[in-house]
Amino acid sequence: MKKEFIKNNIHIFLSLVIGAVIFILIYGPDILNPTYIDWMFLTPAHDVPQHQIGWEFFRNTPWLFPFGIFNTLSYPVYTSVIDFDSIPIFAIIFKIFSDILPQNFQYLGLWGIICYMLQCLFGTIISKKFTNNKLLALLGGILFTLMPILSLRMYIHTALATHWLLLLCMMPIVYDKELSFKYKLYIYTVAGILTAGIQVYLIAICGIIVLVHTLYCVFANKQVKSMLFSILYSLSSIITLWLLGIFSMNTIAATDKESLFAYSANLNTLFNPSFVGRAYPELKIIEFPLESFGYLGCGILSLLFISLFLYFINKRKNINTIEKINKNFYIQCFILIGISMILACSPQITFNNKILFTVPYPDFIINIWSVLRSTGRFIFITDYVILTVIIAYLFKNTKVRTVVFLLIVSIVIQVYDLFDHYKGNYCKKSPDITYINAFNKDIYKNIFINVKVIYPVFDVLEYQLFIYDIAQYAYEHNMKLGNFYSSRDIEDYDERLEEKIKKPQDDELYIIPKDNIGEFFEKEQNLKYFYLTDNFIYAKTTPAEGLEEYTYDIKKER
Repeated sequence: MKKEFIKNNIHIFLSLVIGAVIFILIYGPDILNPTYIDWMFLTPAHDVPQHQIGWEFFRNTPWLFPFGIFNTLSYPVYTSVIDFDSIPIFAIIFKIFSDILPQNFQYLGLWGIICYMLQCLFGTIISKKFTNNKLLALLGGILFTLMPILSLRMYIHTALATHWLLLLCMMPIVYDKELSFKYKLYIYTVAGILTAGIQVYLIAICGIIVLVHTLYCVFANKQVKSMLFSILYSLSSIITLWLLGIFSMNTIAATDKESLFAYSANLNTLFNPSFVGRAYPELKIIEFPLESFGYLGCGILSLLFISLFLYFINKRKNINTIEKINKNFYIQCFILIGISMILACSPQITFNNKILFTVPYPDFIINIWSVLRSTGRFIFITDYVILTVIIAYLFKNTKVRTVVFLLIVSIVIQVYDLFDHYKGNYCKKSPDITYINAFNKDIYKNIFINVKVIYPVFDVLEYQLFIYDIAQYAYEHNMKLGNFYSSRDIEDYDERLEEKIKKPQDDELYIIPKDNIGEFFEKEQNLKYFYLTDNFIYAKTTPAEGLEEYTYDIKKER
């Protein structure tokens, strides 16, 4: 019985192992060391330090209710660990054990390898629907794991790289007849909890998949009770968000209509290698490259062209093939592709470096949409659904040996195309170099004496790398921050700051860029001592011994 179980599920076990191996080959084994955090800060032109610092300050705050709120990164305002994309579910689990964990502790490496394992697992399960051949299913799972959108996002926006959740939400569409109504409810309820507990944007992305399946079951299959799919998905997401404190925060979502246009996808996104692929030159775009990125990879594109070629030369067989697979599957897939492309590429429709037209959406829709801003991320759905359709069609329309050969060749092409991207991954470069915080100089010891709260008097996004160093130093020395780089802005922070500098406390430190000091001195403030170092002014109410004071003559400067 045990041998038979292993034999029947060998592809499942192997998919987990292969997913882990792919992860280690791309990112290296060092980031799996939970006490090794240097790799995050050595090339910090991304959001990974934000995720780590969010977790660090959250773990050092006493438990509150809702469970995800804390105020040490936005003092005294309460925010949630959600705002820092610190994978709230993991943050809460590890906070329980915080007292026995070392000061330098990270779980982003662990999360990454879990994501790759589950990506390969669910990709294999989806592929297995269309074949009885376990090798074929595994090869399909590998292709899902070699998606460029996964490897690119993993250590730029780590939580957003939880793409196995999209595959999980596609299961009821792929296994429509095999899964009972009750089991689908379980899947969508769990998916609602996980999306809210990992990354808020995933609620919208996975929600599109859930909604399409819900509406199709209601209107095409006349199953009104299927409305429960979307209802339970939404309720489980909302309850999870509430428990994490999203409704208890004094922060506001940043709405930016200009970003809505810049962070949408280009019509060439599926076949534009951008800065990742090397098989052929990148195409021109006018959008922000990262948020508009949806490249399938040369290997998967090759399979797409082969599938289209086979479709057009086998028109008579296609009807039978569709019936074998289930036409409901194809219909839902093409609806998903259409909707996700519309969401990703609008409101400004572009091709290469030209604007074709702008969709005249009503202002209220644009205002709501601008909360999401990075609508190009909906292209994730398009990518995975296209790969699913390719696998479904090829597996049912081609001989096993031929498909095995095609998939192996496509995997080789995919790896070749993305090889420079994999090789240049910053995570693997760092073990030879140690991160040294810029604030570990002797001069700062005197400046930070008796300081408990640090207030940045600048735009934290503009000085993103600088604020990372400040925050890490503050964490290591048990200080609080008045503001930090996050997905939501502190409500009325500038106004609160102006009131604070009128009545500063002895345990507070204010940091002002030298270029902005003239504007600062024009405000009413009662800070007495100012120190200049590395182009920043450090202002306090108490002196720092042994340091030369900085003086500013308003009349002279004018």
